[in-house]
Amino acid sequence: MTELEIMNVLIVEDNMMTSVHLEHIISQIGEHNVIGLADCVPAAREILQSNKISLVFLDINLEGEIDGIEYSKELTNQGIPFVYISAYSDQDILDKAIKTNPLGFVKKPYRTLEVLSAIKLAQK
Repeated sequence: MTELEIMNVLIVEDNMMTSVHLEHIISQIGEHNVIGLADCVPAAREILQSNKISLVFLDINLEGEIDGIEYSKELTNQGIPFVYISAYSDQDILDKAIKTNPLGFVKKPYRTLEVLSAIKLAQK
């Protein structure tokens, strides 16, 4: 059996309490590194400039000019896998999100098993 890659994770979520909760779950499920918490796309870009990121947990409904679905295109162009996080299940939004080929979706509030599954998918 081969050892699984330790993931460097970026969380892009505009609600800090939600980000911290997800960070806590990730730290409990393994030796993965949460490299940063970004509350908007410009902050995420800044973190990505100076860090090698293996996986992004990306909120669909971000405040600011660019939402998570639009930002996912940049991540795809950079070869960075992402998992959407959202409390919303509006069908139109989900249809748009699916077209961006995420590794998955994690619905808020987060469940440890869903987060672990998303990380394991990214490790393959």
